[in-house]
Amino acid sequence: SVCHAGDDLKNCSQEEMSVWVAKVKSEVLSKVKYPRSYTGRPILREGTGAVKVALDQNWKLLSMKVEQSTGSNLLDDAMQAAVNKVDFPILQCASIAGTIQVTLPIIFRLDTGENEVQPLSNLVGKPGGLQ
Repeated sequence: SVCHAGDDLKNCSQEEMSVWVAKVKSEVLSKVKYPRSYTGRPILREGTGAVKVALDQNWKLLSMKVEQSTGSNLLDDAMQAAVNKVDFPILQCASIAGTIQVTLPIIFRLDTGENEVQPLSNLVGKPGGLQ
């Protein structure tokens, strides 16, 4: 299950959550750019990382932190830059009393030349603020 949440998301069906997750995944994928070195060449690094974000009642980004480093500062910076540009969709079934925390795992792979965003590993409602 993608949703491990409390009262904030209790009215959301699995289908509604799946649609929301697909929208977030698409939005993040459209923003992730493989970083380049200061010389302008693509860096030859791979990594899997995760960014934890906190969203307010209006689904706006309150804060984010690297929950799992990719092992590269450049890739970690690219993850954060992508998430910072995301316009998080509103989940209509949710009634947010505090904040929502979402962990976004992101994979950088050289073999495909493309970035991937994993399905959200957890979505946690935190009524009354971050814990």
